[in-house]
Amino acid sequence: MSIVNRTQLAEIFGVSLPTVDAWRRDGCPVEKQGGRGKEYKFDTVSVLEWRQEREARRYVGNTEGITEDEARARKLAAEAALAEITLAERLNAVALTEDVFNIVSAEYAAVRTQILAIPTKTAPLCFAASSIAEVQQIIDKEIRQALAELSYADIADDEPESVVVGASAGDDAGLATPA
Repeated sequence: MSIVNRTQLAEIFGVSLPTVDAWRRDGCPVEKQGGRGKEYKFDTVSVLEWRQEREARRYVGNTEGITEDEARARKLAAEAALAEITLAERLNAVALTEDVFNIVSAEYAAVRTQILAIPTKTAPLCFAASSIAEVQQIIDKEIRQALAELSYADIADDEPESVVVGASAGDDAGLATPA
């Protein structure tokens, strides 16, 4: 349990002071009333629980004062929505967020590993290269191989681009042009 003032509560939850005031008007628990120069005091645990309950009610909806027929209709609608989601999963028409996250994370990790290896792979080759154009081709090839991990297209086999070295910032000559 941590008792904080209005400013501290806003900082903890990453919201503005007017938002804290709106919460208070909407029923946010107050540990000690403020006013006339006295600060409001809030228990952060109580505020967090209040916010979580409020979010849950927002998603579930207000069930107070509904008739039995309305409750049945809502239940049928929820069951139908759940059946549609289940069917979509079985047809592989949707993917679970966790699965997508795991796949993308693994792909990014592989690309990161390849990109971090570029200096080690290219340094000896670049040292032995006889021209700037050859160094550029060596580096270009390694970068394209790393980027190929991110796409289904095989960009590593694309024709490399040549870059004019030594152009000034205002020149179009510094832009990549097809070989």
